[in-house]
Amino acid sequence: MNSIRWGRIGLTATALLLVAGCQHATKPVARPAVEGASAFSFVERPVSAAAGPGAVTQIAALVWEPVDVKVKAEPIEPLATPVYPRIALGRVRMPMTVGVRIYVDATGRVADVGASMVAFSTGGELAEEFRAAVDEALAQWRFTPAEFRHMVPRTGRNGLGRGWQVTRTQPTDDAFDLAFTFTTKGDVVAEGRR
Repeated sequence: MNSIRWGRIGLTATALLLVAGCQHATKPVARPAVEGASAFSFVERPVSAAAGPGAVTQIAALVWEPVDVKVKAEPIEPLATPVYPRIALGRVRMPMTVGVRIYVDATGRVADVGASMVAFSTGGELAEEFRAAVDEALAQWRFTPAEFRHMVPRTGRNGLGRGWQVTRTQPTDDAFDLAFTFTTKGDVVAEGRR
């Protein structure tokens, strides 16, 4: 009879553990405490003497005739930075780079985003997510439009001093190459640690 009684106690204790769940202390579960960040830079492209805003002084030394000068679009601050893709947090350890060429229309909006021939892009299984983050940020960017300025040489009163006068402007399209860099900081920490 004692063996039957102890058997029932053993079964009852096992049943209680199964219903209530085991309350043993468990090891802390590690989870990533990683934060993502992004930054960007404009990639300089070679500019011909007739294309940049400083071209007027260079041309003035060569000719004293009316000239058209293209002035590049200027970004309007603040510029949105891409949000690090949530799916990549804790999975991508190396910095990721997305190189793009943006086309800014005559109203100052980013009209198209394409692949850059001068800014490197990192590949990988999550490359599309990083590119989508860049596209989303660029959709918010605005520029003071690029323009062609018709410059006419002028001589000051009494023949003193020479200068240039803008007689007409025309907004135009522009393009830029950019490199976006995504990085992470932090490491895997035990849950409950601060």
